[in-house]
Amino acid sequence: MFGDSQEPRSAVLFRAWFEMHQATGCSMQTFAARLVEHYHASVPEPLRAVTFKVGGDVFRDATTNAQHVARFMNPDATTRMPVDLEEAWVAALGGEYTDRCRRDLARRYGFLGVSISSLAPGAELREASALTGEFGEVLNAMAPALADGRIDEQDLPHLPKLIDQLDNLCAAAVVMRNRAQAVMDASKDA
Repeated sequence: MFGDSQEPRSAVLFRAWFEMHQATGCSMQTFAARLVEHYHASVPEPLRAVTFKVGGDVFRDATTNAQHVARFMNPDATTRMPVDLEEAWVAALGGEYTDRCRRDLARRYGFLGVSISSLAPGAELREASALTGEFGEVLNAMAPALADGRIDEQDLPHLPKLIDQLDNLCAAAVVMRNRAQAVMDASKDA
């Protein structure tokens, strides 16, 4: 996807919402409510480019905000999503959808999206689990490509998913590597 000028960044965000919606059934109203929450938490009021409805009837506000968000996703609409909404959009996706979207956005610049290690209790175990899980995803993606014992032109339909999963595995491995390096660096200073 790096260097793909045919697709704006907003298309990556919209696709991420659609994938999350398809997998979880999250409604546009629910997503819009999370988006508003993240947007208001991350962008000071005087700097906001989008005005969402808040403080009135919760259901009416949710419907109005969902319509506002849907307009951003409408390719025929003249309203375009402002850049200051991107981070809130990504955060509102939640969980694995946030992680995947961040990696997809980083990949547009040719970067590998790697999270900074968490200092929260149990983070090491979660990071090791993520590394193991990503390895399993690589094996699942690799299986159809290696069905005949090699990866060649016949495997082109399987390769984008395989590459995506390998990138995810690399990102998870770098998180663990950075944690180990930090411990080594700290022991040298002690």
